[in-house]
Amino acid sequence: MNVDNLTNVYYVDALAVGLVPAPGRTFRAGTTAKF
Repeated sequence: MNVDNLTNVYYVDALAVGLVPAPGRTFRAGTTAKF
């Protein structure tokens, strides 16, 4: 599991080509199965 921008801070990525704000709080989860 991963959480990006946990504090939900508004910011602009310094390496972005345009002035597009970064996404807000983002949750990600993944699973892996092997048979």
